[in-house]
Amino acid sequence: MPDRPLTPDHTDADGDADGDADTDTEPPPTWSAVTINFEDLGNAEVVSNQYADNAVFSSDSGYEVRTDSYDMFGNSEPRYVCTVTIGGDLTCTESITVDFTRPVRELTIDAVGDTDTGTIAKVRVLAEGTLLGTVNVEGNGDDSDTQTTDLTACEGVTSIEIVDVTDAHGLAWEDLVFEQQD
Repeated sequence: MPDRPLTPDHTDADGDADGDADTDTEPPPTWSAVTINFEDLGNAEVVSNQYADNAVFSSDSGYEVRTDSYDMFGNSEPRYVCTVTIGGDLTCTESITVDFTRPVRELTIDAVGDTDTGTIAKVRVLAEGTLLGTVNVEGNGDDSDTQTTDLTACEGVTSIEIVDVTDAHGLAWEDLVFEQQD
């Protein structure tokens, strides 16, 4: 016998027909850990939809995101990504957009190759087109160090935009780490 009576239309107090008073809410989402470090790609490979199960990469008009391993710096040798003119040379200064295929949280990304100190770039964090915040990337002038940009304060992230790269020699990026909603 149900703990609450059904109404004439055969629903109970919470609108379903199971006869209990719960709200039958959806279970909380589950999350899976993901690391994109570009090690599975070749050198000088354009990066766009190779990780389409998790994320798609793009850059400004006339530029593309490409792997490189010329300079050995950072955590994830030998691969990192940088911006390049389409079919041309590394610039490492244009914007990079990462569009996630499902919401993410616990997000970090590493900048490598910095030669300047202070704010050397910015990462804009968005959820469904709404700006959640902007985080400064701080350089220490040592291109052998990795500058981890911590975006973990934001949850439900659907894209990031790496913008305003001011480091004199540009920046490369590696080790995009996050949890993605299943």
